[in-house]
Amino acid sequence: RIYEQAQTLVSDELERKPRNARIRYNGAMLMAAEGKLPEAIGMFEILLRDSPNRTVFWGTLAKLYAANGQADQAVAARKQQKKLSP
Repeated sequence: RIYEQAQTLVSDELERKPRNARIRYNGAMLMAAEGKLPEAIGMFEILLRDSPNRTVFWGTLAKLYAANGQADQAVAARKQQKKLSP
């Protein structure tokens, strides 16, 4: 129930500020917490198209890929994170 409430708040805020990276990040984290890994991964891929130099996004995406059984993508995302923040 708490995730539904949080998701409603995130959705409402995204209607007001659709390009806000922090809100989209929080929405993706809620998806991941609910076990919606493909949706969360998709959101992080979109976030990274908009903000490709955000190391935290790459690190989180690597963890999500790993949790979703996508080892090769997880390794690639982790390498990109390290490349940006040596």
